[in-house]
Amino acid sequence: MARTDPQINLRIPADLKDALDAEAAKNKRSLTAEVVARLEASLGPATAAWAKAFPYAAAAATGDDRVIQAAAEKLAHANEIARVRQAVLDLKTQLVSLDSQAMQAHHELRRLHKEIDDFDRKKDVAATTDLLKQRVELERHLRAIDSQHKQVRLALRDAERLEASLAGRS
Repeated sequence: MARTDPQINLRIPADLKDALDAEAAKNKRSLTAEVVARLEASLGPATAAWAKAFPYAAAAATGDDRVIQAAAEKLAHANEIARVRQAVLDLKTQLVSLDSQAMQAHHELRRLHKEIDDFDRKKDVAATTDLLKQRVELERHLRAIDSQHKQVRLALRDAERLEASLAGRS
C-alpha cells in the first residue's frame, strides 16, 4: 500500500475489529493489509497490475460476455500457436533423427564397399555376393530415409507457414 492510496474512515463493532487484529497478527500483516486482503478475496483484485498479469481472469471478472468471448478467442489463438510451434519442433527433431540415420547408413555403405573390394580382389565369390545383398538392402533403406526426409521437410514447411500466419494474426 502506498501512502497515496485513498483512505476511508470506517466504523465497525469492537469484536469484529478485535477479530481482524488477531487475524492480521496471525498472518503477520498490518490491520490495513488484512482488511485489503479480505476485501480483495471477496471482491476480486481490482488493480491494473492484476488485470495485466491475468488478462483472461480479469475478463471473466468483468461479467461482460463480449469481453469474455474476446479473451477466450485470444486464449484459443495462443493455444493454437503453441500447438503449431510444438509441431514445428517435433518435425525438426524428426529431421535431425533422419539425418543421423542417413549418416550412419552412408558410413555403413562405405564400409561395405571397401569389404566388397577386398573380397572381390581375393576372388571370394560367396562373401562378395553376401556383401552385395547387404549393400542392396542398405541402399533401399537409404532411399526410404530420403523419402521420409522429403515428407518431413514438406510438413515442416507447411507448419512454419501456418506458424507465421498465426503469429501475424496475433
